[in-house]
Amino acid sequence: MWEYVLNDHFAKNEVNFTAKFGFKNLVQLLPFFLLPVLLSSIIFTLVPYASAVNETLEFNQDPHVIEHSGFIIYTNSSLANNNVTDTITASLTSDSDPVGISVELEEDENDDGILQSNYIKFTTSPSAGELLTAVDDLVQVSYDTLSDSATVVAASGKTISWDTANTDNNWTDCISYGGDTDGDGACNNWENQTLHSSNSLPLGLYINHPNGADDYYYPCDPSCPDPEYKDIFIEIDYMEGHRPNAKAIQDIIDTFRNSPVDNPNGTDGINLHIQIDGSDVIGHKDSIVYAGANHPRLWGFNQIKAIIFGTADERTDHSEWDANGWKQKKQVFKYSMFVHHRKGHPSASGVAELRGNDMMITMGSWAGQIGSTDEQEGTLMHELGHNLDLHHGGPDIINCKPNQLSVMNFAYQFSDLVSDRDLDYSHKAIGTMELGSTSLVENNLDENKGIGSYSPYPEKKIVYGPTIPLNLPTTNSTVDWNQDGDSTDSSITVNINRLDEIGCSSTDSTETLSGYNEWNLVVLIAAGSANWADGRPQDREIVDDEITIENVRAMRVLRLDALGLALQSLPDDQFHGKKSAKFIKNQQVSELQKIKELIMVDKMAEAKAKLAELGKGFGDIVNKKSKKYLEDGLGSIIKAYKKTIR
Repeated sequence: MWEYVLNDHFAKNEVNFTAKFGFKNLVQLLPFFLLPVLLSSIIFTLVPYASAVNETLEFNQDPHVIEHSGFIIYTNSSLANNNVTDTITASLTSDSDPVGISVELEEDENDDGILQSNYIKFTTSPSAGELLTAVDDLVQVSYDTLSDSATVVAASGKTISWDTANTDNNWTDCISYGGDTDGDGACNNWENQTLHSSNSLPLGLYINHPNGADDYYYPCDPSCPDPEYKDIFIEIDYMEGHRPNAKAIQDIIDTFRNSPVDNPNGTDGINLHIQIDGSDVIGHKDSIVYAGANHPRLWGFNQIKAIIFGTADERTDHSEWDANGWKQKKQVFKYSMFVHHRKGHPSASGVAELRGNDMMITMGSWAGQIGSTDEQEGTLMHELGHNLDLHHGGPDIINCKPNQLSVMNFAYQFSDLVSDRDLDYSHKAIGTMELGSTSLVENNLDENKGIGSYSPYPEKKIVYGPTIPLNLPTTNSTVDWNQDGDSTDSSITVNINRLDEIGCSSTDSTETLSGYNEWNLVVLIAAGSANWADGRPQDREIVDDEITIENVRAMRVLRLDALGLALQSLPDDQFHGKKSAKFIKNQQVSELQKIKELIMVDKMAEAKAKLAELGKGFGDIVNKKSKKYLEDGLGSIIKAYKKTIR
């Protein structure tokens, strides 16, 4: 609401009278002889009556695919940074179920005013927390005065268009375009907002290589590219039912903005621009070939990209786009598709080129057949890392290193093993606590020297094998590498990066596990590399061996195994009650086995509830000290499970 405000400049302190009070009333209150003086001092200014609140309620998908899941997101700027975990309850209905269900939306620990539901399955056979729907139903969500709607479509919908893959290797080193001061691959003249303004152009990115009738233009979103501040650009297309979660996208943008990467203007960070293209939604198909071939039975990623790279608006002038537009855009834009499965790899999370510009996110076998927020953001940032020339061990291929605190590491790609792991690449090369150490030597481990500090960043929990402990140690601490109950052994040999269940099957117990600052290693410029040329065949350098849903189920079971082992290892005198310690231990292990069975069929909400119920009884069976030990580990597991259903 906007109102005119009267400012009395004669008052010692400014006094505001709103126009609602009325000018006539004001005159009656003042002596007549003061009126001319007062009128000469009154100015009318348009000001906000109250701070505007940005409040929205929306589905993350439209359309939804039957038997898939979706999220509901509520945004309220007034709830941000209030030190409260805010919640609301919305109503969700469909044509098939006009009564519907109640859905709770909750803010996460970021306290950012963004509240999200658990994923909700749209199905013809609903269980608790799922919505009865049918193909062609309209689903609606409402809260207070806000509402949103979406349609439900069949899993095999519209035909997918494809064409012969485009190929181009015409890149520039920027010498003819003002150079590239920040080294991000976007030439200075393309990012120079002062230059654009002087030419009476809207602010944004202008690419004129190769030179054509028009420049490729991308507007500020809202941040503008800067020749002295690094920028990365990504276009994302998606399949019906697989639109990326908005919160996942924002979390990645925030991570890059807060990264420790130096810029010529003296500030840190990378400006990540993500263009989600809703103008070319791909028809739902169970699997897509990566990378594909120009053949009716072998077409895939490259052939679909040939049709839909660029938005519909950007392709309005088809002849200019085909001749120059797509080549201009690919000078700086990386490209991603969110689809159901990758053909031949149905349970993998994604695939990407190494130091390239293409990646595909494939979460059809994951949470709700779309992936939770944690799974989507961990996978997109992981695959983007490969595009930026990062391997699973930083610059090397050694996976699951305890000292590589990065989403590139399978152990930290998701929050299943470390519930509060950062969505990040590693910030620091660490080894032992010995000054200057940047590596761990598996056949010469010293538990007294443990693992080094992550300072100046907060210390982090670490994961190591071959058996994961219940309560994880942190950086800058001694570590019981051989898990014999103390942290005093030296010169021991342990294969600490071997975690067979999650895809880290190293049989070498003599490896030197080097830590790295991955942010110092990212290569922003893919142009000129072999993988930058579009349309390359399937033998391109890609990362085939990506984490699978089977690996992640195993992670969740490993954490339960750690809890079960902790219970079994407690001395009998730690238990109390009428029943024997042996009976109690066996009873608890039996309950954990039931939870494991739920995990293996991805019933994570039920698993979380049963685990929480199990934890409530710890005080009845063990003493206070053991109760805290078990609850600390259990709390971390429950927190991780919560992230699997949101």
